[in-house]
Amino acid sequence: MEKVIDYLLSKNVVLTIALVIGMIVVLKLYKKVARTYLNSDHSINETIERTLFDAIRFVIILLFVMTILQINGINISSLIASLSVASMIIGLALQDFLKDIIMGVHILIDKFYQVGDVIQYGDEEGVVISFNLRTTRIESIKDHDIMTISNRNISDIIKVSTLNDIDLGLSYEEDFREVTTVLKEVVRRLEAVDGIDSAVFKGTNAFNDSTIIYKVRFFCEPSIRYDMRRAANYVIQEVFDEYGIKFPYGQLDVHIKSH
Repeated sequence: MEKVIDYLLSKNVVLTIALVIGMIVVLKLYKKVARTYLNSDHSINETIERTLFDAIRFVIILLFVMTILQINGINISSLIASLSVASMIIGLALQDFLKDIIMGVHILIDKFYQVGDVIQYGDEEGVVISFNLRTTRIESIKDHDIMTISNRNISDIIKVSTLNDIDLGLSYEEDFREVTTVLKEVVRRLEAVDGIDSAVFKGTNAFNDSTIIYKVRFFCEPSIRYDMRRAANYVIQEVFDEYGIKFPYGQLDVHIKSH
């Protein structure tokens, strides 16, 4: 019993208990400070803030634990070397997971996109409905399907802009001056469509073999771009019908040789 009491009152045990108590106090104070900051200052993305605070908390715990081990005669250098080897093995096994985390941090720091933005991944365009350091979830603006994207695929992700172009191929027989007048009227009516922010006639875009390509551009929220494109197409059809402008279509001339 005396040996137990002597051990409990030994310098190492007393320092260990003091360090554990000190760690608990420091963590509680840190938690209070972190909560106060998170509730009062949102100058940085909240996800970045929480990730940073979690990392600092981990460092605090690690420093206390290493100090306690050192006091109790455990060789920290050997332990660190062993942890390094283990970390390499774990890193190889979890490299995709780690890539997701790293790319997630890049997305946050660079503010590449955030919840509510429209992004394109492959052939799919969708609204970002949730984001964490590993994955991004989007809701398709075509059919409302939900897709989860790993953040390591950021190089294949495009943030969709508000710009939308409509190329109109018209016959060479149409007077380009009249076409310009008609397309300016199209622009005027497009700007009156609810959901379209602005529109502009960009002029002649190209000369094809059988048509001249004119470009009309409008701007709208990416999440409603398909609805606005259909609305724009209807306006174009309506104005062209009023002014007698016809869309060219492929025709096949057949020559019959009589004997």
